[in-house]
Amino acid sequence: MPSFMIKLEVFKWIKDGLKTIEIRKGKAFRGSQIVFIAGVRRGEMVTLKAKILDKKEGSLAELLTESNFKRAIPIAESLNEAIAYVQNIYPNETMFTSYYFEK
Repeated sequence: MPSFMIKLEVFKWIKDGLKTIEIRKGKAFRGSQIVFIAGVRRGEMVTLKAKILDKKEGSLAELLTESNFKRAIPIAESLNEAIAYVQNIYPNETMFTSYYFEK
């Protein structure tokens, strides 16, 4: 089961149902669930489990489209902005996996 460290802002997007696609560098991890782990609150890790519905591997241009970029980066105003957001996190990566999930 993949476990991903995320920012509290991203945790809120997932919790609020705004984010349903997670983009990560590299090939897909095995498993049918994801555990998202955010910072520490009151001495405890904040976690959220989600069911993986689908996984796709490829470049950002293949994975992020006009029809799905808001599901990956809810604050992005355009596809180019969503791609730039991910490239800022992973500046030298070319291979990614998108995890489609539901909580």
